[in-house]
Amino acid sequence: MEKSNFEVYPVSSLIETEQFDNYTCGNQKLDYFTKQGYKELEKNHVTALTSVYCEDNLVGLYALCASESTDTFVDINRQRTFGGGEHISFHSGY
Repeated sequence: MEKSNFEVYPVSSLIETEQFDNYTCGNQKLDYFTKQGYKELEKNHVTALTSVYCEDNLVGLYALCASESTDTFVDINRQRTFGGGEHISFHSGY
């Protein structure tokens, strides 16, 4: 069995973008994310879009993101137990 040559590059660092510009996954919302939507998230250091090439052909894209922890349910239970009070949020705002 022959070993395939896979390479992974951040989309923002691509010099030659023709394959990326013509890439579609067949889902309109995902295509929007891969062309435009990821840029704001990347700018805010939430995720980065990564391209995967096999033998110099773009075969896929992926973006990883850590999930966000919230204190919403804790606040709801605190308010039920102790009444009223302000909502306290510990969100970092990225």
